[in-house]
Amino acid sequence: YQKFLSGKVAVAENHGFDIEAADLHPWLRPHAAALTHWAIKKGRAGIFASYGLHKTSIQLEVGAVISGQIWNAVEQSRAPATKRFLIVAPLGVRQEFRRDADSLNLTITFIKKTADVGGPGVYVTNYESARDEKIDMALFEGVSLDEAARLRGFGGTKTFRSLMAAFEGTKYRFVATATPSPNEYIELLAYAAF
Repeated sequence: YQKFLSGKVAVAENHGFDIEAADLHPWLRPHAAALTHWAIKKGRAGIFASYGLHKTSIQLEVGAVISGQIWNAVEQSRAPATKRFLIVAPLGVRQEFRRDADSLNLTITFIKKTADVGGPGVYVTNYESARDEKIDMALFEGVSLDEAARLRGFGGTKTFRSLMAAFEGTKYRFVATATPSPNEYIELLAYAAF
């Protein structure tokens, strides 16, 4: 009977890839490095960490690795980017991303429209630009939604519908929030759907 039950357990597939611990920037705290490693291996994951547990740096490092900017401990530098990664965040947290990117020796670019997108690297935009389809999301290999509670409403909001459609074909997808409501199953379903 136990074998029968074990066979019914749903296990999330890995859609990402494995990396070595040395490929992550040493500035990351141990828990942030562990979460980053796990998220990259999963390829599609929710980063549910309370305020102050470095969601910003985790998302930036995930974006750096997926874009090809692996940390080289010997040279104390990053490899050049080969792909694009987008972080969608509330406008008010731009300075947090800039500060953590500096600590991670990572260059990020803030964009509002497709014309702002250049070569490979990590980009950050706001929810309005993403929701209103000002950016061609097909240009990005991966995406992370910061403060992902914007997905609340599970189909009932323009933001949810727009983001689901825009990133449907995106290979790597992440959500990050400090407030995944454990008693609000619809919200958790929205994160899982993304």
